[in-house]
Amino acid sequence: MSILNDTGFRARFSFAILLCAVGVFALTIPVALIGCGAATPGGGTGGPSPQPDEPSPDDTTEALAREIEEADIVKFVDGYFYLANRWTGLRIIDARTIERPLMAGGVTMQGRAVELFVRDNHAFILSSADFFWCASEPVGFSENAMVDAVVTPEYEGSRLTVVDVADKQNPSIVAEFDFDGFASATRRVGDVIYVAGNFPTEYFPSIPEDDVGTNGDVSTNGVGVPKEHADPLPQYTAPRAFVVSINIADPAQPYRQDQEVFYGDSFEIQVSTQNAMFVAGGDLTMTETTLVSYVDISDAQGDIQLRDQFRVPGIIRNRFFMDEYNAVFRIVTEEFPRQYPLIWSVVLYVYDVTDPDNVTRLARLPIISNESLRAVRFDGPRAYAVTFRIVDPLFVLDLSVPDEPLVAGELQVPGYSTHLVPLGERLVGVGFADEWGSRPAVSLYDVSNPARPRQLSRIELGQRDDYGWSEATFDEKALNVLEDEGLILVPFSYVDYDEDLGYIDALQMIDLFPDALRERGHLEHRGLVRRAGVVDERLWTLSDETFKVSDIDDRDAPRELGTID
Repeated sequence: MSILNDTGFRARFSFAILLCAVGVFALTIPVALIGCGAATPGGGTGGPSPQPDEPSPDDTTEALAREIEEADIVKFVDGYFYLANRWTGLRIIDARTIERPLMAGGVTMQGRAVELFVRDNHAFILSSADFFWCASEPVGFSENAMVDAVVTPEYEGSRLTVVDVADKQNPSIVAEFDFDGFASATRRVGDVIYVAGNFPTEYFPSIPEDDVGTNGDVSTNGVGVPKEHADPLPQYTAPRAFVVSINIADPAQPYRQDQEVFYGDSFEIQVSTQNAMFVAGGDLTMTETTLVSYVDISDAQGDIQLRDQFRVPGIIRNRFFMDEYNAVFRIVTEEFPRQYPLIWSVVLYVYDVTDPDNVTRLARLPIISNESLRAVRFDGPRAYAVTFRIVDPLFVLDLSVPDEPLVAGELQVPGYSTHLVPLGERLVGVGFADEWGSRPAVSLYDVSNPARPRQLSRIELGQRDDYGWSEATFDEKALNVLEDEGLILVPFSYVDYDEDLGYIDALQMIDLFPDALRERGHLEHRGLVRRAGVVDERLWTLSDETFKVSDIDDRDAPRELGTID
């Protein structure tokens, strides 16, 4: 049963310190709003991505060709780096000779560059006018000051800019496509770019009766909706989410193929197959509830259709808290009570999505009470959840029987993880070594026996007496686990009390062995390191200010080869 029928730099870092210190998770929200809540496939620019289900033998050739790609702020294609710089727009770096990177060219664009795709000598850059930074104006990078001028771009909402990059020295804009609302996440599936986002909230007298369910009780998902909760109060702000499909088969002439607008909040999306997009966000009619919308994207041309919507008790922090596998949707939430006693719970919910118009709940599995939920990662028939109070329980969940999920095992260690990367019988976690969120750490776990997970190794980052944080603790793309190279790249920053409370930004290299981690060298960087990877055995690092290439033949003593500001 459907619920709906139709449709300065450093100031920010100091704020991040404060949030981490008190254990607040709100840092995930701005990340989600700029579409950074996803891993990066290929190019060595992020951690391993969750792969879509393998197509069945009877899938058509057309379906097989609809590969799923996630956007990012950097793409490496045929020896060139393409950067979506939030201040200056598109920048292209010639890295065909990786030891001597050169700035090839770029295109300045208005608004805040969010992320990009690169395909067939065209860069597709998504930008937003939500922060009103206008890249055509001069931007200064003072160490202790924010940008002096804030200029409104010529457009409102969001923009997809298509740039012909065949001539790297002289890239040219060939098309611009504007649409209302602010994007929260994107995916490219074949010839179609799907953008999910939110419209600015508006005031309505009430939500129409048929938009909240006329019977006052949604029985299909097992979540009762009392009538008094379903009826909104007059004059309240109703969130509206959207999914728009942009056909890019002809890059010079992108066009809107379809759009769905529906009640809800587009906080995160999950795309596991070529057929479905799950859009999740808060539900205003019921506090501390997640509203999940099933959006059908099976049409190769980009026609989309809103199918069922269902409420899940509790809240999530990022897209890794939910997943679809073999037509089963799984989600782990932090569920809050509606009445005394105030005992909150971490709970797994499982749904059958075989019929997209009638999503039904299969199971509810309470995991633990009075613990906050910090990280979740699904891995086929298994899942991992990290909760936190004083110690960090790592739970291994057996999902092999969808309607009978089990807590297979549990491990308690100090601190907590904020992101997990499955590696078969091992698991890498990034988070904090202490309960105060002041010591970033990377951990390696043995999960070969789900009933008895073990911590094999842990590396703490930065100076032991200095307060530190890591971009990877709230943007998973900043972490790069290179399993084939036996290397983990993780950015970190810390306050250097010997330098008048100066900030040190750096990247830490960690050897990844089958049963241990080993701390190697780190290199300091100008600006917060947002991405890092390895090309031709050379390390590259990227901040909003600097691109650097280093020789890491000796991982204990990286040697700088070239830098571009």
